[in-house]
This record gives sequence, C-alpha cells and structure tokens, in this order.
Amino acid sequence: KVHCDKLPMCEGFTFQMTADGNNKPMIFFKSRASRSGVVASDEWKTYIRFKGSGYCESNSAQQQEQISTEPPRTYTIEILREEPLVAVIPNFASQEDCDMLIEAGGTDEVMGRAHESGGGPSSYRRSYSTNIDVDYESPTDPITRFANRMFAFVRDITGYSLYGPGQEPINAVLYKDAGDEYRPHCDGPCNGQRNQYGARVATSILYCQTSDGGGQTSFTRSGMMIMPRPRDLLLFSYKHHNDTWDNGFTEHSGCPITGGRKWIATQWYREGVNYDVPWNMAENV
Repeated sequence: KVHCDKLPMCEGFTFQMTADGNNKPMIFFKSRASRSGVVASDEWKTYIRFKGSGYCESNSAQQQEQISTEPPRTYTIEILREEPLVAVIPNFASQEDCDMLIEAGGTDEVMGRAHESGGGPSSYRRSYSTNIDVDYESPTDPITRFANRMFAFVRDITGYSLYGPGQEPINAVLYKDAGDEYRPHCDGPCNGQRNQYGARVATSILYCQTSDGGGQTSFTRSGMMIMPRPRDLLLFSYKHHNDTWDNGFTEHSGCPITGGRKWIATQWYREGVNYDVPWNMAENV
C-alpha cells in the first residue's frame, strides 16, 4: 500500500484542539500550513480526503512504480531573459505527444470561436479553443503523465511550488483563418504589485503545429519575438523572486497568421491550488 500522506492528491486538513476542548479548533490545510508558520504535532487530528476506492491501495503502488520507471529526460534550455523569465525548450514534446493533445482537443467543429463577454465573436482574440481536462487521479493516463512532466519541469526551472491538482485545464488553441491572432494581453497581473497567493505566476505554450506565415509570439513591451517551432515549449513567468508581479514586460500577443494552421497547448500555473482550493476559488481565499 501507498500511504495517502505520500500522495499530494490525498491531502486533507488537520485541526488542533485546545486542552479543554471548549474553544473552536484551529483548522489548517496541509498544503498551506507551512506558509502559515504551523508545524505538525502528534496531537493533531487529521481527516484525509477520500479519492475513490482503492486509490491508495496496491493499485496505486503499481501506478507509482510505473511512474518512477519513466526514463530521465535531458533538455536544452534557451534562456532569452532571466527576469521575468522567458525561455524556449526545443523539442520538449514528441510528435506522439502533440498528436495525443490535438486528438484530445477535438475537431475544428468542436473548438469554438472566442467570444466577447457580452456575446458575438471577439475581435481581440480571433482563434478557436477548447479545454483539455487532466485527471490527476489517474497518473498513468498519457495526458496526465505529460501534464505532470510539464509541471515537474516548470517547478524545477522556476523554483515555484507547482503541482497539477486544482490547476486550470490545458487550453487548446487553433488559429486557422488568415488574420487569426491574439492581441496584446497579460496572462496574470502585470502591475508590479505584491503577489497574491493562488494567482497565475507562469505560462507555458507548446507549439504543436506552426503556420506557414506569421504566428509569432511577441512580447510587446520587451522588443522580443519568438518564432514558433513544432514541439517547442515557450515558458515565461511573471512573478519576481522578491514575490512581486511583473510590471508589464510579459505582455504578449499571438501575431496574425498569414497561412496554414497554428495549434498550441497553453498551461497556466498557479501556486497554492489543490483539490480543496482549485484555481477558480484560489483568488478568493
């Protein structure tokens, strides 16, 4: 058996009672306790989140063994800027990885046009997109394994505490009509203020298909333009080491394509999210 406390997806919460038991208990989520200066003790009472029958039984031991035997990978990293970080990882994905993601994203008919909040096609974001949900409770699923590889890589490069459970889904985006583009925007706060725990801190863009012309990723305030190459991963972060957000230098755009197709998989990364505090709740905690 694998103990649940060894698996992030089994994390629950712990509470500490006063000696007389008359006062309300102090409640701490395990994943946030250390940030609050709380140290575990033998007196803590713990409730483990239930994640489905057998997940922490011998079935998980087999899954963990399969994960641990995945061969190590070596990457070349092209650092274009150290802070805020912009890096390109050539051939991060295989063609099989991209084929798998494109299939999971669905056909052109499944991918919907971006719309304004009030209705009607967006003129700011001219593209087609859909979400690819990742089942982090099935670590041997090929998409889950690929997502975990992305998180492990970005975690190592940035030093941020980033794990899959509770994160936003992979966003599949297709540009297929001449002129399709995504105009300048920030993926997270780019106002130079103090980081808000639970907000986005980094973005990766996997280029699975590249257009015949155009389609570059332009960092509009930095004079930096990335020419997409198939299977490359673009990574950029917008949290400084002093725990403040970037002040606009990660604003970027997807330049209009002039022919062909561009298909990308975007993953946004947040610190502090998990099953109990998922991404759509994190910023309100």
